[in-house]
Amino acid sequence: MVGALLALLLRSAFRFMSPTSENTSIVMITLIAAAAALAAHFGGSAPLAALLGGLLLKQLHPRPWAWPRQLGTAASLLTMLMFVLVSVVAAQADWNPAVVGLVAALVITRGVAKLCGISLANWGSGTNWRQAFWVGCTMAPMSSVALLMVSQFVASSLTLGPRIASIALPAILLMEIRARSSPPSRSTAPAKASSRGCPWARPPPESCVDKRIEPQLNSQPAEPPPELEPFGHSEALTLGVELELQLVNTHDYDLAPYSAEMLRLMEKIPLPGTVVPEMTSSMIEIATGICHSSSEVLGQLSQLRDALVRCADKLNIAIAGGGTHPFQQWHEQRIYDRPRFRQLSELYGYLSKQFTIFGQHVHIGCPDADSALLMLHRMSRYIPHFIALSASSPFVQGQDTQFDSARLNSVFAFPMSGRAPFTLSWDAFGEFFAKTTRTGVVKSMKDFYWDIRPKPEYGTIEIRVFDTPLTVERAAALSGFVQSLAAWFLKEQPFVPQEDDYMVYTYNRFRACRFGLEAVYVEPATGQHLPLREHIVATLDRIAPHAQDLGAAAAIDMLRGSADRGANDARWLRETVSRERLLAEMVRQGAERFRGRGAR
Repeated sequence: MVGALLALLLRSAFRFMSPTSENTSIVMITLIAAAAALAAHFGGSAPLAALLGGLLLKQLHPRPWAWPRQLGTAASLLTMLMFVLVSVVAAQADWNPAVVGLVAALVITRGVAKLCGISLANWGSGTNWRQAFWVGCTMAPMSSVALLMVSQFVASSLTLGPRIASIALPAILLMEIRARSSPPSRSTAPAKASSRGCPWARPPPESCVDKRIEPQLNSQPAEPPPELEPFGHSEALTLGVELELQLVNTHDYDLAPYSAEMLRLMEKIPLPGTVVPEMTSSMIEIATGICHSSSEVLGQLSQLRDALVRCADKLNIAIAGGGTHPFQQWHEQRIYDRPRFRQLSELYGYLSKQFTIFGQHVHIGCPDADSALLMLHRMSRYIPHFIALSASSPFVQGQDTQFDSARLNSVFAFPMSGRAPFTLSWDAFGEFFAKTTRTGVVKSMKDFYWDIRPKPEYGTIEIRVFDTPLTVERAAALSGFVQSLAAWFLKEQPFVPQEDDYMVYTYNRFRACRFGLEAVYVEPATGQHLPLREHIVATLDRIAPHAQDLGAAAAIDMLRGSADRGANDARWLRETVSRERLLAEMVRQGAERFRGRGAR
């Protein structure tokens, strides 16, 4: 009864007080202390009342744990209190050889049991044996549950209780010290154990290099600059979609470095498309195969999402969309162990970790190389439309940036970002590519981080300005928009792009990032200023017949409804934070949306 009352009082407090305020924490501690005193007064177990209250609260109020950063973590505070209590009691124990022997036997038995249990459960978990070993080591402490049992023994028996306490309490203390002194903590053991070399002996290799030294060019005789590969064949208007996704823990919904474990599990499942790592180990990318319609894109993305969710559940993590994680700290991210990622990290320094951002890329098939460049520059007029409809990154480093899409600000920091050069023939583009490769600035098309870039190996252009949406349904709808626009371009040839179109390109791009669907759009051809929402709706109406022919009518209707209401994912994220007053809860509800459930 006391536990239930405590849960209801805590739930009421969280409804009316900020969950990250110091005052809320003091109220919470006061309520827990009062409940413990009340339970003890009626002859019950004070720790058990608090434990039951916490369990009931989690069921009644399924929010992430909230705790002010300035107070450290709740787990750390509780561990500190446990150290004080156990140390005081253990210091008063009657130490003798028999007690010491029993304590040592208990510590060894506990450690061996944990290691055996973790090893037996390792099959199908996605972890390797080294990771299982370190997880077992860090899970050896008995901590709060054992402390609760010992306290009840002491309270129930005045003769046997102290004897049990003199053995159990020192054992608890020693095992907790063992876990805290080992380099891989409970939260980071799998990630650290997967590092090359001895994780307990040295820091990751990236931290051992002086990044102030610029990477040296190859001292061997210079190789001839690479040539631009021929533009490959692809069926016109075919689609391919890539989604970069967040891996988050289910404790406080911060990013979790589990991409290696996810990839190990996903490779066992036959799926369309691909699943690959990204720059940092808290990211993962899924990509469809070649699709002919947005409905086919949705079907493949749904299969990939469902498999991701199942694998994430096995690892007790979650998958979320969104262009940025709202409160992750960039310096805590780890570069995924792949040669190209390590090379980029050495070149760009901290920018590579700040590139823990999440975008959607849409490939559209083009009939030939010159048509691809023509389509690229036509699509450039609609970059603000793509940004505003997909915007889902209003929060960065725990702050509302006042941007609907703050993700693209991180992309702009890279030297080869922005727009592609204005060329309408593949020969002219080849000349540009040859000039840039002769300078040694770029070595391949991958080194260009343009908003739209040609992909000759696929026979496509790749549009890269979309934030990752919160749902695969919206991602598929955006691909339908791109496909319908491309069909309009190919079949009606509505206009010929000009270099002067780019006079307002950066301005339109910025306003779409800043204001989303509430931006003002400057029409490149006429200079007319009008609400972006109106231009989006007019564009959707114009391409509607082509969308109907491609089976994308439902996708266009979804986006038209969003434009009419001024409702993109950035707006949903802000409304959720305004209602819940906790960024972690916003991430939790976003993860529920991604997996196809309505967030509670």
